[in-house]
Amino acid sequence: MEQFAGREVKKTYLALCMGKLPAGEGLVDAPILKRGPMAVVNPQGDSAQTRWTVVQSISPGLHLIEAEPLTGRMNQIRAHMAHIGLPLVGDDK
Repeated sequence: MEQFAGREVKKTYLALCMGKLPAGEGLVDAPILKRGPMAVVNPQGDSAQTRWTVVQSISPGLHLIEAEPLTGRMNQIRAHMAHIGLPLVGDDK
């Protein structure tokens, strides 16, 4: 827990996203608000940042990305990627 609190641990995730790429990489800096079992980008939420990079574009609308949450909010990657127009494949929220 001390290592997480001191930001000594780095987590990265692979995610399959759909949509038009805004760039080959980026940083989403958007607050996330917890709403019951979900979390959404909302100005009244807690600060959250996710760094992302395209690993491979499988087709014009399907991309494998590597996502690194710099904060630890619930459903952060899902909420941030949907916010920039790249929702996770299979995500119905």
